[in-house]
Amino acid sequence: MNLENDPNFFYEEYRGHIIASSKNNVPENSISSNLIVYYNSDSPEYAFIVGSDKNNELGSKESFKQMVDEARSYIDLCCCQDLNRGIEKPGTALPIVDIEGTDFFVDVTRFQLIEVFNSNNVIPFIKMEDYGDYYSFDYNKLFKNVPEHYNKNNIEVDIPQFVELDPNGMAHKYGITLEQVSAKTDFDFIVDQKEFDLRVNQGRLPTIDIAGHLFYVDMRMDKLRPKDDFLSNGITFSEIDDHYSEERKAYLIPYDPQKHEFRRLDYDKISSIPTDLLAIEIPFQQELDPVGWNRQNGWDIKQDLKHLGIKSHFKAKEIDWKNTYIVDIIKDNLERLNQKEERPKVKTEISKSKGRKI
Repeated sequence: MNLENDPNFFYEEYRGHIIASSKNNVPENSISSNLIVYYNSDSPEYAFIVGSDKNNELGSKESFKQMVDEARSYIDLCCCQDLNRGIEKPGTALPIVDIEGTDFFVDVTRFQLIEVFNSNNVIPFIKMEDYGDYYSFDYNKLFKNVPEHYNKNNIEVDIPQFVELDPNGMAHKYGITLEQVSAKTDFDFIVDQKEFDLRVNQGRLPTIDIAGHLFYVDMRMDKLRPKDDFLSNGITFSEIDDHYSEERKAYLIPYDPQKHEFRRLDYDKISSIPTDLLAIEIPFQQELDPVGWNRQNGWDIKQDLKHLGIKSHFKAKEIDWKNTYIVDIIKDNLERLNQKEERPKVKTEISKSKGRKI
């Protein structure tokens, strides 16, 4: 199979390998969705069909990103197997950082560290604490990773920014010169600078589409404020605090699409799914407006932006009521109501008082 300069494919190079992606790829499982991975000097040696997002819930861009990540993971596995056999193909090596006696590759394509001889052992960026010009994380020498729980044997490890760990990789990834990389920080690359400028310098509030109506994320007013509806109370965060779902990592609220408001339900009495309300999933405030969240709490406005990112617009998810907690609540209420109705009535005789005896 000759794919060189084939106009029907997109190409990406990673660790001396080529990832060729068909321009006809779709998010669903399909014979037309394929990524072909091969070593740069060879003809294609491995092809696989990936459907990372069967329902297309993430959208084509996110789905494609997952597909490419799977291809990179396959290449990592191939390189690791070669190293364990004492082989290292030219161009497959990445910069190495030593962490307490164990070598890790520095992967700037996904901002992570990969153990050299065990590609399944990965320290992702999300597990690193950001201190501006360096990162820190707890490290367990036995597991060679960030521990899930505290252990007195854990060690705190500090590593430099990725622009210092692999400046060449950063230059290649973003298509700039080494000189340009040296003048920048990780923040300049990881955080969308246009979005950051819109929010911080131009003061534009993020927005969220809820069932077709636009809301402003207004942290000063502690609410989602509906556009062009001054009679609406909007959605106040303090009012929906008890509707936060740890499982979903978001708020799940009853929403009135006519009044553009949150509607509190009487969970002790509700006996049927409300037909005039929608179940809406809304991200947490810190995700919706990390800059406003930092300002509100008196923190540096850049805090956690590398991990969270910054977006100017969101779309709330509409959840089927049948997939929410309300189904079990209604079931319990109906059972309790039926038990009351089925309870046998006990006749009580009313004794007529004859009065006090003298």
